[in-house]
Amino acid sequence: MAIYARTENAEKRLNIDSLLVEVITREMRQLFGEIPAGVFFTHLERKHGLLRSEIPHKPEVFMQALRMVLGSASPMFERVIVKQLCSNLGLESQEKEEYRFIECMRKVRSLP
Repeated sequence: MAIYARTENAEKRLNIDSLLVEVITREMRQLFGEIPAGVFFTHLERKHGLLRSEIPHKPEVFMQALRMVLGSASPMFERVIVKQLCSNLGLESQEKEEYRFIECMRKVRSLP
């Protein structure tokens, strides 16, 4: 049974990770367009060594790259991602100024 529980938790985390990547990709494309979003993900991989599929495991690297590219607009994008992720998971998002993407990722990935 312990093996089953670990497998089930791993599956849930994989689903959450996949959903996160899907939400980020969709929001990047909606806000910036297909080509600029593709350029950003290429930049993320080449300059920061981070594949899109690795974002859930290294949210700090993703946010660092996003802040470099978007500057002062990055907090707005963080809020959009957090809202969409919570919406897709059926969770309530909290409108707090200090509520950030990295914090959200840690909480979501630690859900049972």
